[in-house]
Amino acid sequence: MALMGNKTRLTTLEGQGMWGDSFRGSTIVECNVQDPNDVQQVFETQLKVQQVEAVISCLAAPSGFETDVWSIDYESSLNCLHAAQAIQARHYILLSAFCCRQPRLHFQRSKLHM
Repeated sequence: MALMGNKTRLTTLEGQGMWGDSFRGSTIVECNVQDPNDVQQVFETQLKVQQVEAVISCLAAPSGFETDVWSIDYESSLNCLHAAQAIQARHYILLSAFCCRQPRLHFQRSKLHM
């Protein structure tokens, strides 16, 4: 299952060029990851398996602005982490494109808070 804010973005020419076949075989579910209740509801109703092995978060703010970064890279990722814990997922994997060992950018600092 893949969560997207607007799954129609996958069907546009731009979306097809950006993601190609990345989501082939996945169930795409619209979800507002900024709303912890929406994330929790989607996890509880859509993940109808006995055990979720892993939740992989690839969330990233579309801009590098501080408010966007803390809202998406931190708070929305935290929403997904809490929802994963609530359904007792075995692993939570947080992806980041850049090393966060010596953070200089807002999104690097936000990843360290997870």
